[in-house]
Amino acid sequence: MILLYKLKPKAVAAEESHLISLIEWKPTLFSWYPKGYGFKYALYSFFKLTGIFKNKNYSAFLAYQGTQLIGSLLLVPAYYRWPFMHKDDIQITYVKIYKEFRGKGYGKQMMQNAILRLPAEAKEKGVWYVTDDTNKASQAVAESVGFELVSYGVPSRLLGLPLLKILRSQPL
Repeated sequence: MILLYKLKPKAVAAEESHLISLIEWKPTLFSWYPKGYGFKYALYSFFKLTGIFKNKNYSAFLAYQGTQLIGSLLLVPAYYRWPFMHKDDIQITYVKIYKEFRGKGYGKQMMQNAILRLPAEAKEKGVWYVTDDTNKASQAVAESVGFELVSYGVPSRLLGLPLLKILRSQPL
């Protein structure tokens, strides 16, 4: 089961944390993915550069403690996979903290910092977080930064493309 969270308006009030540094990466014709990352990032870069994404707010955030890479996340605009998203909405996805750094609050800091850096109009439109119903740590982090559970669904396919079949929804 997939859980759909939406950021509550004005939910992130925390200041940017200085326990980690967050570097924003955006694709260019000569840089399709950040060093050490691969296919998904390149595919999303292709979506951005060819206009498949409906808005231009695609980027990756890489979190460092000193010079050590400790995790990353992606900001992905609306596209075919999530029909509930509006064209100006953004999804925070592929939030990853490396094993040896988990349980220290870095995921929360990384998400807060990324949200704080979003343009004001992006935060006002819709910021989404999608996670699996078994990932309790992910759910806790999402709720701690101001996301609220608004719906759930199951993965499905249409013409071979991955989609989401909404099972229950509160007003989005």
